[in-house]
Amino acid sequence: MSPPVTYGLLVLGWFLLLGFALSVAALGGVAPDVRAFQVAYGVGFIGYGVLIGVLARSRECTKIGRWRWWFCGCVALRLLLAGTEPTDDAFRYVWEGRVQQAGYNPYRHAPDDPILAPLRDDSWPQINHPHVPAIYPPLAQMEFLAAVTVYPSLYVVKGFHVVWDICVVAVLAACLRRKDKRPHWAAVYALCPLVLSAFAVEGHLDSLMLLLVVATAWAIMAGRLKSAGVLLGLAIAAKTVPIVLLPWLAWRHRRSAIIAVATAALCYCPYLISGPVGFANLWRFGEGGVFLSLLALAPASAVDTAIARYALAAVLAMISLVLAWRRRDFVQYAAEMTAALLLLLPIVHYWYLTWILLFQPFGPKIRWLVAALLMVVYFEAARSAMECGEWTMPRWAPLAIWSPFCCVWLIEAMVGRRRTPEAR
Repeated sequence: MSPPVTYGLLVLGWFLLLGFALSVAALGGVAPDVRAFQVAYGVGFIGYGVLIGVLARSRECTKIGRWRWWFCGCVALRLLLAGTEPTDDAFRYVWEGRVQQAGYNPYRHAPDDPILAPLRDDSWPQINHPHVPAIYPPLAQMEFLAAVTVYPSLYVVKGFHVVWDICVVAVLAACLRRKDKRPHWAAVYALCPLVLSAFAVEGHLDSLMLLLVVATAWAIMAGRLKSAGVLLGLAIAAKTVPIVLLPWLAWRHRRSAIIAVATAALCYCPYLISGPVGFANLWRFGEGGVFLSLLALAPASAVDTAIARYALAAVLAMISLVLAWRRRDFVQYAAEMTAALLLLLPIVHYWYLTWILLFQPFGPKIRWLVAALLMVVYFEAARSAMECGEWTMPRWAPLAIWSPFCCVWLIEAMVGRRRTPEAR
């Protein structure tokens, strides 16, 4: 690719992503105009695809600019979007921080508990699932408390999550350098409109977990195994999802796994003093049926039962053991294990794809980028809520996302098989 063409495509890609950011910033978020947001999301994805294509075709950093400028661009896009309206989950984040500030245990008292009535304000009706006590793990609760201590605002909590997301990009670039890859590949995560929407627009909690997971990967690459154990334990204490990464550490570095478990347990201790923690609450919350997952393509009677969920958990455990035995590289194990988790989860929200996008810079899979693009369908539920007052997903939505995903997966598998004999 000649330099003029490369520069032209770089300008086009960044211009389209900037257009996405400015459009969503002008809208004020997703809720004010869902259709306009979906169009902006699609435009942003075109720009994202152009930049990733240029990155894949260019073998020299000099042609595409220094990483520091790419990183500044990633930060600038997030700052442009920081003033948009956060997700309604942020009401829950602030509420649970205020509950702790008042001296109560959020794992014991649901938002609609009469004992918490003095804490209710004008935003209280916006709290989702008010009958369910806290499900977020203790490190997340500590972050909520820290945020409301600064100032009890949705935007302060969101600001924390945007900062964590920026840190994810920086640590991801450092990991790529240790893998002898260009740090520019961090853009596969950092510039994805789904990631920007999840954190810079809506401010979801998962960026804290992702930061600790990628920091764990960096510590393992650097040979700092005790630190890796501490970081993985903190990641589990931020959101339970990284527990699927524990089998690899247990198989390869048992002491680090013990440190991880001990670290997570220590985070729970302050909340155990005044009552049980939220494992039962999390399981209860997850019994809400099948939502937008690959399993939604199967008959509901086959997957939406307690037996089916235990069976899926057993399958996931078996996969984790097999992969822990076969994969020596932590990043490869984490990517495959996270993919298995996403495919077996009965409930999938669009920001869950950030879990797998975190590992795409190390070896992009087109199927997951396609899934990230098609997750624009997810926002049909928000449009339904605005127009009908009911948060529902169209029946065709899972088919629209997972059918193309499976087709691309099949094509990738066929291409991979053809290349393997040639390599040999």
